[in-house]
Amino acid sequence: MRRKKIEVDESIRILLVDDDEKLLDAVSHMLTTKGYYCKTTGHADETIETIKKENIDILIIDYLMVEITGLQIVKQVREFNQDIYIVLLTTHVDLMPPVKALLNYDIDSYSEKSADFNDLMQKVLIATKTIKKFQKYNSDTNLQNFPKNLKRMRARQNMTQEQLGDILGVTRSTIANYEAGINRPSIKQMQKLAEYFGVSIDYLLGDEIVS
Repeated sequence: MRRKKIEVDESIRILLVDDDEKLLDAVSHMLTTKGYYCKTTGHADETIETIKKENIDILIIDYLMVEITGLQIVKQVREFNQDIYIVLLTTHVDLMPPVKALLNYDIDSYSEKSADFNDLMQKVLIATKTIKKFQKYNSDTNLQNFPKNLKRMRARQNMTQEQLGDILGVTRSTIANYEAGINRPSIKQMQKLAEYFGVSIDYLLGDEIVS
C-alpha cells in the first residue's frame, strides 16, 4: 500500500536548533508529517547564517547546548532580525523558568521538552496562526481597520503618540504613520501593541473598534 505523499506548506518555514541529533530527527519528523517545512542545525554559526540568508518564520531553539546557550544565539539573532518568532525549548525548567524567560529575554514562546512534544506542537500552531494573520495583513492592499483601531485604543489610554512610541521604542512620527496608514508595524511591534493594550492581534486587525 502506497503511503500518502505529505504536502509541505513552505509559507511557514521553521528552523530547529539543538545539539541532540536524535531530538532533531524526532521533532523535524513530527513537524514534517504535520506539513511544515523544517530545517535543522546543531551549530550557532549555521543558525545565524541560515536566518540571514533564508526566509525563516519560526526559530525553535534549545536552551542549553554544549558550546553555547540558546539565549546567547537569540541575542545575536535579535541584533538583525526582530520579526522572527522564537520558541525556547528546554528540559531545564529549574535553570530557566518559563516566566523568567518570557519576561527577561526576547523570545515569543516557551516549551518544555516531553516525549510526545504535544506542548511544542501547540506552540507551533499558535505561532503559525499569528504569522499567517500578519502575512495576510501585509499582503492586503487595503489599510483595513488597524490604523483607526490603534488611534482609538491609544486615545482610550489618554496617551500621546510620543508616549506610545517610547513604549515601542520608535519615534512619534512612526506612530503617526501607523495611525495614518502610511506604514505598518512589524510583527514584533504588533505583538508589543497587543500585549500593551491587553488584546489579541486579531482584535487589533479586526472590525473597526467603536469609540
